[in-house]
Amino acid sequence: MGRILTLARNDAHRILSEMGFETQMTVTKGDLSVTVNGLTPVHHIAFNTEGVPVNSKDVRVSVSETALTEKGFTTRNTKGEVYMREVLVSFADSTGTVKAYIVNENYADESLGVIVLILGKYAE
Repeated sequence: MGRILTLARNDAHRILSEMGFETQMTVTKGDLSVTVNGLTPVHHIAFNTEGVPVNSKDVRVSVSETALTEKGFTTRNTKGEVYMREVLVSFADSTGTVKAYIVNENYADESLGVIVLILGKYAE
């Protein structure tokens, strides 16, 4: 692995975990719950196929795969692919109210070790 790629991975982990914009979140699968930091943007606007703004809640989190695996959280399936569908993610909003979401989709940047989770509404 190249020196610059190693630096980029370390920077990505640090930016997601400890640079001041991170949010503490709990990630739960079965009986295992871990607490990690990540970025948690929530937006209330999206665009339809014609490019027109529509009211829609869009919740995504970006987290370092290393942060999860260091705490014993398995991020990959038996084929070695990142698979976190149906995992629960909860974090506090700007008012301190904790909301829980379920992972609908996951996308991994396997060069940097960053996982983006697309979240959906979770009814407890």
